[in-house]
Amino acid sequence: MHINSADRKAWFVKFIGEYALDEGGLFRESLSEITTELQSDVLPLLLKSKNQQNGTGIDMDMFVLNPGCNSEAQLKMIEFLGALAGMSVRSGILLDINISRFVWKQIVGDEVAKEDIRFIDGLFVKDIENVLAKSKELSDEEFTKEFGETHTMSTLLSDDSVFDLIENGREIPLTRENAQSFHDKAVKARLEESKL
Repeated sequence: MHINSADRKAWFVKFIGEYALDEGGLFRESLSEITTELQSDVLPLLLKSKNQQNGTGIDMDMFVLNPGCNSEAQLKMIEFLGALAGMSVRSGILLDINISRFVWKQIVGDEVAKEDIRFIDGLFVKDIENVLAKSKELSDEEFTKEFGETHTMSTLLSDDSVFDLIENGREIPLTRENAQSFHDKAVKARLEESKL
C-alpha cells in the first residue's frame, strides 16, 4: 500500500496473492475491512454502547470511544481514526462506522449534556433520575433500603471501570443527603469519560 495523491483514493491497495488493479474497488474493500475491525473486539478503540450491550434505548447499534484508551499507542490509533475520518470527508468516500452522536457532537465542537447520554446509556440516565426523584419522595430509611446496598458514590464508565465520584467513592454508600451530588457528579463523569 502506498499513499496516492492523484485521485480520490487516499492510497492504492494490492492484496497479496490476488491479481487485481485498484480502480477503487480494492480501496473500498480495504476501508470496509478497517471499519469492520474497528467495530470488533480486535482493537480497543471503540466499544459497543451500553444501549447496544443491553439491547435497550435508542441508537442501539452505535459505538463509543473507549475511555480506557490512554496509552501512547492507543492515542496514536485514535489519531489515525481521525485521519481516516478526514480522508473520508475529503474524498467523499463514506466510512461505514457507527459512532454515536454523543461522540460526533464532541468531534464537531458541540456541547454534550445529560440528554445526550441517553444515546449511549439510557439505563444510566433512567437510574440517576430515579435516584434523584426518590431522594425527594422517600424518607432516609426508605431511601437507604432501596439504594443502600446497590449504589455507592461511584459510577460505571462505558468500559465498565468504576469511577469514584468522590475520594474512595466506591466505599461510601449513597444516601438521601448525597443523592443530588451523586447525580451531578455521575453525569459530569459520563460526559467527560471520553472527552475529545
